[in-house]
Amino acid sequence: MSSNSSNQALAPNIAGNAGFAMFAKTFYLLSRLCLPPMVLSHISLADYGLWSASFILIMYIGLTDVGFSSVYVRYSARYHAQGDTNSINRLLSTGVITLSVLSVLVLGGLWLVLPHVLDFLKIAAAQRTIAKTLVMGTSTMFMLDLSFGAYCYLLHGLQRIREEQKVAVIGYVLELVLIFAFLQMGMGVYALLAAFVLRYLWSLTSFVRLAHRYLPGLHIGFKHYDREKLRLFLGFGAAVQVSALVGTALFSIDRVLAGFMLGPKGIALFELGSKLPIAAISVPSAISNVTMPAASRHSTHGNNDAIQKLYISASRAISMISAFPLAFMAVFSATIIHVWLGARGELQMLPVIMALTAMWSHLHIMTGPGSAVFRAMGQVGNEFVYHLSRVVFLTLGIGTAILIYGYTANAIIVGLAAGSTLAALAYMLFNHKQLGLPPLSIFPQLLLPAMPAYPLAYGLLLLWQYMVPVATGRWEAMALLCMFGLSYCIVLAILMWRWMLTEPERDHVARLVQPMFNRFSGRSA
Repeated sequence: MSSNSSNQALAPNIAGNAGFAMFAKTFYLLSRLCLPPMVLSHISLADYGLWSASFILIMYIGLTDVGFSSVYVRYSARYHAQGDTNSINRLLSTGVITLSVLSVLVLGGLWLVLPHVLDFLKIAAAQRTIAKTLVMGTSTMFMLDLSFGAYCYLLHGLQRIREEQKVAVIGYVLELVLIFAFLQMGMGVYALLAAFVLRYLWSLTSFVRLAHRYLPGLHIGFKHYDREKLRLFLGFGAAVQVSALVGTALFSIDRVLAGFMLGPKGIALFELGSKLPIAAISVPSAISNVTMPAASRHSTHGNNDAIQKLYISASRAISMISAFPLAFMAVFSATIIHVWLGARGELQMLPVIMALTAMWSHLHIMTGPGSAVFRAMGQVGNEFVYHLSRVVFLTLGIGTAILIYGYTANAIIVGLAAGSTLAALAYMLFNHKQLGLPPLSIFPQLLLPAMPAYPLAYGLLLLWQYMVPVATGRWEAMALLCMFGLSYCIVLAILMWRWMLTEPERDHVARLVQPMFNRFSGRSA
């Protein structure tokens, strides 16, 4: 058993919320994998490209939501802990009304500049009408979600995350079913837009209904608009917004550098090499999302001990959960690339990019609970410590690698991995110190629990090289890779259960698993 027995695991409701949120993210990722083949069997690649292009704008507009959502989550959790429903009414009314006005202005501006945007994206004249409909349709729905998504973030603040994620999962299923039905009806690319609109409308109305159910007395209206609350969005919210913009820029620095140094081929290499690891860390990132409202409640009551335990528990959980996919991807990267994309000479660097991306991403995602805890306490400045350390270490790492390897993809990924790893470690040491914890305890508390994954994966790789011939076909290799991956997960789960989890953590894992086991047993009977 681990020596960290004094650590407490996630509180039962937090663990349940995190577990269901991770399930929802996993379901979303898997459901999206089957979408392109289904769609491309009914519409042309050009039309599908128009649909993808419409989301380029949404991606950038979506960055404006980060500051507002953090204000909603932090302060609704705080006001709810104080029993102050009136302040929640004023907070949400101010945010919804302000964002509604901004949304109308943004949509009006988008309509005016849309012809220039379509020129920039090189949309053919024959496709302009379809493109305008898709861009304005998706943007309108997104701006509606931006305004009335306050109800969703209120559910986060109330720690009703499980209920919110259930709505999300049903929405994902609804959208897939509608896309299939509309495609069969011959609606073409408009099938995607119609399903997207209906999914968003259903989700938003469901969030409104749930928010009023769990918070009696909730009311949003002009009479509750409060300029004092607006200052929260312009102060704390703006700081979070700037941090998110800087973080996004730093997170995409590999593709920027690859494009600058190597051209489009370099961008494609880093996009493909990072796709699976980045998708994998989106699942445990749900734990950080759950951590923030819980930490805000503890901060309201001045319970620093609870904040420390929450931070350690969330970080340990992310460390161990992330190890399952990322260690396997890092070690089996060459086989995964072969099975996924086939044998192509121009993709020789992909296994190295995937392996190193998986390893530095493991440490990067572990910084999430620290940022969430300090954000809940209103200390956004901590995140800029991480941003600054990333700038410094990435500059040193990539600069040194270029001196050694020259202007190559190898230099970018090696320098990126080294710089990102050092920055993440420095930030975790800093957070530990800021929370009154011994900085060096990050190694036994946070890093050690994930360590068995890497030697285990490497041992299985040696077994693979001994058992599986190099000339094994792609489909046979895929089947064998699934078998090795399943074996890896089972053995790693046993190792972590036996030696890495504390007694409280075992207890909470059992509480999460037992209901599923009972339902399965009941059906079997």
